[in-house]
Order: sequence, then structure tokens, then C-alpha cells
Amino acid sequence: MKKYFFLLISLSLLLVVSCKKDSINDANNSDCTDGSVNFPYLGVGHELRYIYSDWTSGADSMIVKNESMPSVGTYQSTLTYKPGSSSTIYYHACGKDLYTSLDGNYNQYSHWWISLDAQVGDTWTRTLNGTVYSYELFSKNATVTTLSLENTYTNCYKYTFQSSTSLFGPDTIYFKPDIGVVYYDGVTAWYELASKNF
Repeated sequence: MKKYFFLLISLSLLLVVSCKKDSINDANNSDCTDGSVNFPYLGVGHELRYIYSDWTSGADSMIVKNESMPSVGTYQSTLTYKPGSSSTIYYHACGKDLYTSLDGNYNQYSHWWISLDAQVGDTWTRTLNGTVYSYELFSKNATVTTLSLENTYTNCYKYTFQSSTSLFGPDTIYFKPDIGVVYYDGVTAWYELASKNF
């Protein structure tokens, strides 16, 4: 279950069923140019280390490392929970849209995980294995101070995420295009950026 928290976020991923703004490109649009310049944290070898906590796993840290670039704009990354397990996720920088997938094919999901073109108030959904994941963008220039390390980040995209199977309220994600997820403030899990190597 913890793998999906970051996949949805990081964040952990899911197909779109609808989007409030029709003008934003989706994965079915054949005009998918390399957007790596818009998401510089996606460089090969770049690594993000997080303080991590959830209700069930006992993990106390999470590492996200971009291992390779199997195709232009697509990065294969490893998520490692310590103590715990590892899994693979793919990030796809498609223009100003960032997709995620489990198999390296950004068309696996019909819509982006986050778009730099999204406007405050936009909502979007993705579906995976019958579960609908809903998102809403609240700010494109939010400031947040993290819970444990008390690091302050500015100019963040602040959006919420909630699963249709969740019994709890939405989780809040703070994302910086040049760094990635800096803070995930969830009901059953949270993590914050502890360090990066770029």
C-alpha cells in the first residue's frame, strides 16, 4: 500500500477519467515533446531522500532515485523504503505535463499526474484497478514548512489527493518542479524531503 502513496503523488498513479479543463493536453495527444527542461529533478542519478512515516509499514525513510532514461523524457526510478522493500516507477516529462506509470508507457494512464499548465481550482481524476483518485490544485505558489525538519519551501504547487476507497479526508502534496515532492501531508502517511544530491 505504501508504494502507491508516492506513485499517486509522487507522487504514487492512476488514469484520468475526467478533467475540468479540456484545453490541457492528455496522453492521447500525439504532441508529446520532451519536457525534461520543465522538471530538472528528473536527471539520471538524481536522488531524493525523505523522512517517511505511515500507519502500517514501520518504514522511516524513502529514497527515490532516477536510475536511467529508457527513452527521451522518460525516467526509470527506484523507490526504496527503509526498512522495507523497493519498487519501480516511471516518470514521463511530456511538455509541461508530468505522467507516471508502472510499465514505462505513459499511455498506461490517460492523463497527467501534475501539469504546470493546470490552473488554481482545476480538478482531475485517474483510475487504477477500479479505484478513482481525485486531485485538486489549490495554489501554484504556496509556501510550506515541513513538520519534522522545519524546512521552508516557496513557489510550490499545492494540490490534494484522495482515493475513492479512502475513509479519511484528502492528503495534501507540495511539489516544486525543480526539486519534486518536498512535502506529502497525508492522513495515514506523510513524508518530507530530507536531502537531495543535485
